[in-house]
Amino acid sequence: MLGLLPFIIGVVKDYVRISGIRSLGEFYGVNITRNYSTLLALASVLNVYFSWFAIIKTMFTESIIWRGRVFTVMDAVKLMKERPLK
Repeated sequence: MLGLLPFIIGVVKDYVRISGIRSLGEFYGVNITRNYSTLLALASVLNVYFSWFAIIKTMFTESIIWRGRVFTVMDAVKLMKERPLK
């Protein structure tokens, strides 16, 4: 049961957050229903698993293609040597 506590707290936190948005005005109250709020809060549990999947996947990634250019770990190391953070 203790292992489920972070998930339960996350769902409650998200539900409270979404309910707060609903209370901002009539537009939000009409368009964000109670059922929609509950579904969004429960979907936050899936986000935990997706985040772990993404973290594990990036551990084995050697390069990234972004906007047609390939970036590697060595590019980052080279950049840090050329322009170190001060």
